[in-house]
Amino acid sequence: MATFNGISVVRRYNRPSPNSKAYLELYTLENGQYTDVYQVCSVHVFKKLDYDATEKTIHYFQSSSTGLVDDASSVSGDVAMVFSGISTCSVDSTIGVFDSSTFADNAQSASSVFKVNGTTGRYAVVLKENAAFMNPQDAAVPVAEVNEASSVATYFDVWTVKTTSGSPAQLFIDEFDLHDSSFLHFTEPLQIKVKNSLKTNRVHFGGTENLLINTNISVLNRSLGKEVKSTVRHSLLDSAQFKILRYNEDSANPNFQVVKDWTDVENIDGADTLSISFPTATWIDVVKDNLDNRRGVYHIQVKYTLLDQIIYSEEFPFNVA
Repeated sequence: MATFNGISVVRRYNRPSPNSKAYLELYTLENGQYTDVYQVCSVHVFKKLDYDATEKTIHYFQSSSTGLVDDASSVSGDVAMVFSGISTCSVDSTIGVFDSSTFADNAQSASSVFKVNGTTGRYAVVLKENAAFMNPQDAAVPVAEVNEASSVATYFDVWTVKTTSGSPAQLFIDEFDLHDSSFLHFTEPLQIKVKNSLKTNRVHFGGTENLLINTNISVLNRSLGKEVKSTVRHSLLDSAQFKILRYNEDSANPNFQVVKDWTDVENIDGADTLSISFPTATWIDVVKDNLDNRRGVYHIQVKYTLLDQIIYSEEFPFNVA
């Protein structure tokens, strides 16, 4: 299962339910690079059924005078949940969010915005059942409320950010679904077939590049309809690990060297693609004395649990040039 600072969570595309810990992430890019925004002020959650599809526009959630969701009269009283940063948008501060290393299963974390530790341009909140939060729209003095994103529905997560110091607030709006239950039932054992393939065949020594591994999960049971099979496929893979090896041709050295032993995969997207960041010089230099040449053919392998099976992929070769 996916974890956030060691606590089990369910990613937005892995069918979270109202009583699970729904893990909602935001990635920010500028000029083709992951880039930290200056400040993440808050994240508001609204039930989509409360609005027409045509109303999923920034101006609907945003006050025309301040740019803030809290001051938008159109959504007053409709907010289901609010996650807060360390400081509000009314205070210009780079210390806008909590570090993910401080995330815990407690009241403060349940309503806080986090920056994912050790990353750039990556933020997260965890939507938890019955979480308490302070709703700034209530009154001059906000009072505690309880998370109302507690029913099966589609929701908006509305992120209020400042991209640079002194800039006006902007809204980033995304969607997620809470499903009836993470439980599925069948009248026969599931028959699963899995195939992995490496999409990145070449990286360059000295750089940091992503190794992309596709995962194709097939449900073979003929008695299951297409919709059920699709639901199963999208709920099975939520965590994985990887290992990187280098085989040596020089008999004076070990037959193979472990460049990176089993490590959690940090990024798995909604299509079950595993993305593994490989800082070539950093990892290879640790074992350089046992390598014939730093450049050459390496191998990567992944493993993960599906149902009652522990799946090991084949070792995929790739070249470090």
